[in-house]
Amino acid sequence: MTHRAVRRGWWVCAAAFSVFVAIISATRSTGQASPPALIETPAQVRTTQHPTADATLRLDKAMVIGASVSAGFMAQWNVTLPPPQSSPAGTPGRERMMPVNLADVLGGMSVDPAARPASVASEWFFTQADEMARSQIDAAQTRSPELVFALDYLFWRMYGSLIIDDPEQRMAWLEDGLNRLDKISSPMIVGDLPDMRHADKMLQPSQVPTKETLARANERIRQWAKGRKNVVIMPLSETIAGVLSGKNVAFGGVEMNNADARGLFTIDGLHATPEGLAVIADDALWRLQQAGLLAKDAKWVRDRERALTRMIPAERPSRRTRERDARPSAKPTDPPAASPSGTP
Repeated sequence: MTHRAVRRGWWVCAAAFSVFVAIISATRSTGQASPPALIETPAQVRTTQHPTADATLRLDKAMVIGASVSAGFMAQWNVTLPPPQSSPAGTPGRERMMPVNLADVLGGMSVDPAARPASVASEWFFTQADEMARSQIDAAQTRSPELVFALDYLFWRMYGSLIIDDPEQRMAWLEDGLNRLDKISSPMIVGDLPDMRHADKMLQPSQVPTKETLARANERIRQWAKGRKNVVIMPLSETIAGVLSGKNVAFGGVEMNNADARGLFTIDGLHATPEGLAVIADDALWRLQQAGLLAKDAKWVRDRERALTRMIPAERPSRRTRERDARPSAKPTDPPAASPSGTP
């Protein structure tokens, strides 16, 4: 069995398990009112209307770092691949569910979908948070990208299992993450820390910081970003809070109604659908442009349906190959430190 087949089987099992857990949980009576579920509802996901413009933005020298959202965990897109060139005329294309990540979507928005950003984002970040945090920054320093997307890089520098919750330990993890990000001088967009305690099928109570600790952490992130002209903060905390409270939210300067925004989450409530990744990517580019870190005349494909359709060329390296090629050569590890752990 090939690595690709094993990986595809793992994705199918993960998706089936998440659906099974959600169904079982929905039938469990708790006697308490639950917030509306963040569940992928394709019928609700409508394409935001943006002016049609030819893309001019190149992202082949950009880079994505981070955890499972950026790595595209649970995000699969139904695509039709062209038949092999040697096929007889009239041979139909091949339909398949294609796992996609943030770099794929950014490529689809750029002038050349095949020249996507490099990505070392990993769905396994939570298993080795210290090592992943170090190695991803090492990769960025080695490549010297022109632009860095770190939308969930800090997530496991705050969330993580502690037998007894210790806000100071969580703040120490966060400080470590910020110190590592300081090593990147390129323009960079960094996500702050949303309250994801609603995703209780994926996050254990011991992994979730208190609301007070999250507020303190986000204030620290804002303070850190001040005076760093190369850094833009994506306020994920405000956006997620708005969605959960039933409000309309804005992405890329365009308001989205609450039902559509909820449809951007996968069934586990923690990760993004392909459409969700497209919305996040567009919002990140828009914020970078508003901050003057992208050229004012830079254009990208803002229609998410079109971007998702463009992002998959006929032939491309596997994700395993792309992640391998994006990694730096081995370097001495930092001194051991306390590390968050748990399930994704």
